[in-house]
Amino acid sequence: MANLVLVLTTLFLLLSCGVGQDVVLNEGKTQGPTVEIPGPGDGGGEQTGGGDTSVFLNGIYKTSEGEEKQLSDLKEKPTVIIFAGQFCSVCQEEHEHFVSSLKNPSKAPVKVNLVTLMVGAAGKPAIAKFFKQDFSIPWEVGVDRKNNDLYKTYCQSSISTPCLIIQTPEKGLTFKHIGETALVDIQAITGPWED
Repeated sequence: MANLVLVLTTLFLLLSCGVGQDVVLNEGKTQGPTVEIPGPGDGGGEQTGGGDTSVFLNGIYKTSEGEEKQLSDLKEKPTVIIFAGQFCSVCQEEHEHFVSSLKNPSKAPVKVNLVTLMVGAAGKPAIAKFFKQDFSIPWEVGVDRKNNDLYKTYCQSSISTPCLIIQTPEKGLTFKHIGETALVDIQAITGPWED
C-alpha cells in the first residue's frame, strides 16, 4: 500500500510539472501565463505601513540544513523565489541553466537573494539537500515548514511547477510566472546577479 501511494505521488508530481509551457530560455523570452501577484488581503504577503500598497514576502521556510528562516528578512535586495518539484524535469533544466549562467557556478549570486523552495517536500529538508547537491546549486534551497503553505500563498492552490516570484526592495512583489522563466526576463527586473 505504501508503495502504491509513493508511485501515485511521484506520478502526480511528474504530471504537474510545467512541461508544455512554451518558453525558450536561450531566445530570452518568457511565454505562457504570467499571473497577478496576490495583494494585501489575498494572503499574498505583508503590507508595508504608511499608505504604501507594496506587498512583501512573508512566511517561514526551512533550509536544506533544517534551519528556519523568515522570507520577510529578504527585503534589502531583489529576491527571486523559485518553487520547484523534486521530479520536475523543467525545474531541473531551469536550475541547470541558472547555475551554468553564473560566472562562478560554485558561488551564490551576491546582488540578489535567490532561494529555491521544494514543493511537496514540506518539513523534509533532506529533499532540499538532495536537490541542492544533485544539481550543484550554490544558493539556498529549502522547503515549506508545512502543507506547501508558501506555494499556495504565492503561486496557486494546485501544484504546478516551476513557479517563480520576484520581489524588489522598492516595489515589493512585482512578478510571478508559472512555467519556465527566461533568465534575461528575470534580470530585467532584478538587475544583474553578479558584479
